[in-house]
Amino acid sequence: MDAIHTDFAHLSDRAELLDFLHGVFLRRNPTHPRFEALFPDLFDDDADIPMERHAVIRVNGRIAACVGAYPMTLRLCGCDIPLVGIGQVSTGAAHLGRGYMSTLLREQLARAREEGAALAWLGGRHDRYSRFGFETAGLAFQYGLDARSVREVPRIRAVKKLEGNPSEGIPPALFALRDRTCSSVVEPPARYLRRLRRARFEIWTATPPGDSEPDAWVLFNADTRKADEFSGSADGCLEICAALAERDPQGIRAMPSLTGDALSEGLRRACFWVSASMNNLSVLDAGRLLDAFRPILPDDCPVPSDDLGPGPLARLLFGPEPSDFPVHLPFHLPDVFHI
Repeated sequence: MDAIHTDFAHLSDRAELLDFLHGVFLRRNPTHPRFEALFPDLFDDDADIPMERHAVIRVNGRIAACVGAYPMTLRLCGCDIPLVGIGQVSTGAAHLGRGYMSTLLREQLARAREEGAALAWLGGRHDRYSRFGFETAGLAFQYGLDARSVREVPRIRAVKKLEGNPSEGIPPALFALRDRTCSSVVEPPARYLRRLRRARFEIWTATPPGDSEPDAWVLFNADTRKADEFSGSADGCLEICAALAERDPQGIRAMPSLTGDALSEGLRRACFWVSASMNNLSVLDAGRLLDAFRPILPDDCPVPSDDLGPGPLARLLFGPEPSDFPVHLPFHLPDVFHI
């Protein structure tokens, strides 16, 4: 009889876990990169995410299934949201159909709730994860920009690319601007820099005439030609996107952190196409979630019914459909933080 054991991965499991994950994902995609190449901040030798964030089931001492859970704090509209990202959901081919993935995913969500997370996010198919309380919710827009579409964007700032590899250092003034204005994950600069090793990222800045410091900067993924994270003034970010679109013969994509803000409206006017995007979200603790969003909620905001499950509750709070809840809460996780 097989010996089955559930626990968390340890540092000594790193090589086995990486080989296991690569083998599982190769079944779905024959060209899938290894995870240490995709996510060096999670799996490199110097990664600061402990192996213990990965729950595993071992069969006869070998890893047979894995679910990773990564806690983070997401800052949106001045609100700090305790969030857990779920990734590396995987089961070995010889162990499919035994409920291992379901067991680990439920345990990881329960663990995240106990650790204080109010909301869970994951990528993947809705039909696969809806039974675990995930619902497609929230609404953001991705814009296509090219030289022709941005020709009417006003240009008053000096736009330039920051020299050097961003993962090796970013000027403190830019970090300070990001902390004041960016809707993104709150984390120490060293961890953010490590995350920028995932792709060929570039930083572009916009400086108003007569000023010595930029009032806006954009994190641009040169591999996907996508402006992924925006800090500073909406006009400055829009000018950067226009300059990037003019530089690239194929144009670029831009996905600002929030919908309905000044940057989104500017991009909508300048784009040649726009597409909607949603997330798989699960509300782990409604009270904790509403407390986090309290700064942007009406004083008399009602509390949703306790009868709603985590998926329907996510749809109620984040939309995109109209609901009885008076405010659609914002949610967007920039690609640099996807797992």
